[in-house]
Amino acid sequence: MLRWDAVEAVTINEITQRMYRPLYVPVKTHTIVNEKQELDHLAYLHLGSELEMYKMLDTNYIALREARGDVTKLDTVIIPIV
Repeated sequence: MLRWDAVEAVTINEITQRMYRPLYVPVKTHTIVNEKQELDHLAYLHLGSELEMYKMLDTNYIALREARGDVTKLDTVIIPIV
Protein backbone atom coordinates (compact mmCIF):
# COMPACT_ATOMS: atom_id res chain seq x y z
CA MET A 1 0.00 0.00 0.00
CA LEU A 2 2.91 2.36 0.54
CA ARG A 3 3.74 2.20 -3.17
CA TRP A 4 0.22 3.38 -3.99
CA ASP A 5 0.73 6.47 -1.83
CA ALA A 6 3.80 7.36 -3.89
CA VAL A 7 1.84 7.37 -7.20
CA GLU A 8 0.94 10.88 -8.31
CA ALA A 9 -2.63 11.75 -9.23
CA VAL A 10 -3.36 12.48 -12.91
CA THR A 11 -6.37 14.34 -14.31
CA ILE A 12 -7.87 12.98 -17.56
CA ASN A 13 -11.10 14.55 -18.83
CA GLU A 14 -11.87 16.16 -15.48
CA ILE A 15 -11.41 12.84 -13.62
CA THR A 16 -8.53 12.72 -11.17
CA GLN A 17 -7.07 9.28 -10.53
CA ARG A 18 -3.81 7.51 -9.80
CA MET A 19 -2.10 5.50 -12.51
CA TYR A 20 1.08 3.45 -12.25
CA ARG A 21 2.07 4.24 -15.82
CA PRO A 22 1.10 6.69 -18.57
CA LEU A 23 -1.52 5.61 -21.10
CA TYR A 24 -0.30 4.05 -24.35
CA VAL A 25 -0.61 6.60 -27.17
CA PRO A 26 -0.56 5.02 -30.64
CA VAL A 27 1.03 6.74 -33.62
CA LYS A 28 -1.69 5.58 -36.05
CA THR A 29 -5.21 4.33 -35.36
CA HIS A 30 -8.13 2.84 -37.21
CA THR A 31 -11.73 3.32 -36.07
CA ILE A 32 -14.27 0.52 -36.52
CA VAL A 33 -17.98 0.22 -35.77
CA ASN A 34 -18.42 -1.73 -32.57
CA GLU A 35 -19.95 -5.11 -33.25
CA LYS A 36 -20.69 -5.57 -29.52
CA GLN A 37 -17.69 -7.86 -29.06
CA GLU A 38 -15.23 -7.89 -26.20
CA LEU A 39 -11.90 -6.11 -26.61
CA ASP A 40 -9.84 -9.31 -26.38
CA HIS A 41 -11.75 -10.74 -29.37
CA LEU A 42 -11.34 -7.52 -31.35
CA ALA A 43 -7.62 -7.45 -30.51
CA TYR A 44 -7.23 -10.99 -31.82
CA LEU A 45 -9.14 -10.16 -35.04
CA HIS A 46 -7.43 -6.85 -35.84
CA LEU A 47 -4.03 -7.08 -34.13
CA GLY A 48 -3.34 -10.82 -34.16
CA SER A 49 -3.00 -11.27 -30.42
CA GLU A 50 -5.22 -11.01 -27.36
CA LEU A 51 -2.23 -9.51 -25.54
CA GLU A 52 -2.68 -6.37 -27.64
CA MET A 53 -5.99 -5.81 -25.83
CA TYR A 54 -4.16 -3.68 -23.27
CA LYS A 55 -3.17 -1.22 -25.98
CA MET A 56 -6.83 -1.10 -27.03
CA LEU A 57 -7.87 -0.46 -23.42
CA ASP A 58 -5.51 2.49 -23.22
CA THR A 59 -6.53 3.84 -26.64
CA ASN A 60 -10.25 3.69 -25.77
CA TYR A 61 -9.75 4.67 -22.12
CA ILE A 62 -11.88 7.82 -22.01
CA ALA A 63 -14.79 6.27 -23.92
CA LEU A 64 -14.68 3.19 -21.69
CA ARG A 65 -14.72 5.37 -18.56
CA GLU A 66 -17.78 7.20 -19.87
CA ALA A 67 -19.44 3.84 -20.63
CA ARG A 68 -18.49 2.62 -17.13
CA GLY A 69 -16.32 -0.13 -18.60
CA ASP A 70 -19.08 -1.68 -20.73
CA VAL A 71 -17.61 -2.24 -24.21
CA THR A 72 -21.03 -3.04 -25.67
CA LYS A 73 -22.11 0.57 -25.07
CA LEU A 74 -19.40 1.96 -27.37
CA ASP A 75 -20.53 2.92 -30.87
CA THR A 76 -17.00 2.79 -32.26
CA VAL A 77 -13.74 1.21 -31.13
CA ILE A 78 -10.35 2.73 -31.94
CA ILE A 79 -7.79 0.13 -33.01
CA PRO A 80 -4.14 1.14 -32.41
CA ILE A 81 -2.01 0.26 -35.43
CA VAL A 82 1.46 1.43 -34.37
